[in-house]
Amino acid sequence: MRKQLDLSAYLVLDPGLCAGIGMVETARAAVAGGVGVVQLRHKQADTAEMVEIGRALQAALAGTDAALVVNDDVAAAVALGADALHIGQGDMS
Repeated sequence: MRKQLDLSAYLVLDPGLCAGIGMVETARAAVAGGVGVVQLRHKQADTAEMVEIGRALQAALAGTDAALVVNDDVAAAVALGADALHIGQGDMS
């Protein structure tokens, strides 16, 4: 059975915007505040780095109902077993 995504509060993580406390702590605080979906977005990261960050996010989100969405990296999403993948209209063929 596929996980139902609660889209009422959706966090898009970006390393530049999370520089103060980092992506993992930002996600943890946001989920504690009611966010149901966390999207890992890091345009400069390669797949290995996306998987590394994704694993840290999965550990931080464990025990919550929050879903993890990976942005633009199919291989990372598959490696992580992410709940969803986001691909912008101009990001891939």
